[in-house]
Amino acid sequence: MLRSLKIEGFKAYGEAVIALRPFTVLIGPNGAGKTTLMEAIDILNWLVTGTIAELMERKGWEYGDLPHLRAPTKAFSITATLWLRGRIVVWKLGLGARRRPGISHEKVTVFPEGADGTGDDGDVVLERTGRRMTRKSEEKDSKQESIEQTLTSSWLSAVSDDDKKRFPWLVAVASWARAIRGYFFLDPLKLRAPSRIQQGDGIGVNGENLASFLFQLRRRDRAAFTRVQKRVQKHYPRLVELTPKAGKYGWTNLEVTERWNGETAQFNARQVSSGLLRLVTVAAMHELSERPTVLLLDEIENGVHPHLLGGFVKMLQELVAEGETQVILATHSPLTVNFCDPGDVILVTRGKRGHPTCVPLDRTKGFERLARHFGPGELWYNVGEDALTR
Repeated sequence: MLRSLKIEGFKAYGEAVIALRPFTVLIGPNGAGKTTLMEAIDILNWLVTGTIAELMERKGWEYGDLPHLRAPTKAFSITATLWLRGRIVVWKLGLGARRRPGISHEKVTVFPEGADGTGDDGDVVLERTGRRMTRKSEEKDSKQESIEQTLTSSWLSAVSDDDKKRFPWLVAVASWARAIRGYFFLDPLKLRAPSRIQQGDGIGVNGENLASFLFQLRRRDRAAFTRVQKRVQKHYPRLVELTPKAGKYGWTNLEVTERWNGETAQFNARQVSSGLLRLVTVAAMHELSERPTVLLLDEIENGVHPHLLGGFVKMLQELVAEGETQVILATHSPLTVNFCDPGDVILVTRGKRGHPTCVPLDRTKGFERLARHFGPGELWYNVGEDALTR
């Protein structure tokens, strides 16, 4: 689990440390830094599964737009404090640009049992500066291994399951990072689109492959498919049945049967509301063969009827309760926030010199007094960010 994230010099963030919970909800005005915070987490995944160039291309970024504009250098760093295998592990990743963008430094430190990760009693198991990297093996009588090589990704990208005996902590951090999933925009067009079975059994980051995922899930595990359907029915009683169908040349389509005014009607995915398709997608995430370690969601309320928002939150909280996935979502919906524990909500706004500040809602100005009269979302909506943080 990601216990906290430290961001230094990335986009609007000068320096900030954000404590995170298993279920964390980010609220605040447009441009405050909510999505940037989630992008910083997503970068950790990209630099273990790909290269800096691939990250820039996929995100549509120019490197010059990433470092803080007021910073003296074109460098920034992201530090993840993790709870893995009963220990605190701190992974710091720094990026910079001399001739071209690259990783300037990287360090993984494992702390002893009971340590909080803030002292100097940690064991450095990987340290990299520029092209030179040193990593420490856990095998008996082995020595530190030093390598000098140009690598345009994290050194953790070179770690595999075959290294579990020599570098168990590096494998654990790499496995955690590879399973981060950033669903920043569940695109209704892609949720509705037919998909090919050979595209894999996962759901794409924009919702692509939903039909093929459900088709394959029903074929290999009927009980799991039924669970998806029942989760949706619990919050959307009009749903009668989800029917993923195989078409020609390996394509699959999703059909939905609903009950209106006592009569049933079948629709193809192109005729179904985007809100219902998003609800189906979240319900299906419980049955992914590889559970995300961190699930990042941005503005899930788009296109969703207010009565469905509680169902979204409930399903995500249940996913967290199952113990494998941490959920971090950003929302502009006070109604969504009303379904959340105030301690799980972080208010992101701009402080001095325009730097984002991240404050738990239950620690904002006057919260104890105001919470007697307002729900969490109502408090945010009626009192406003300025009054809560200044």
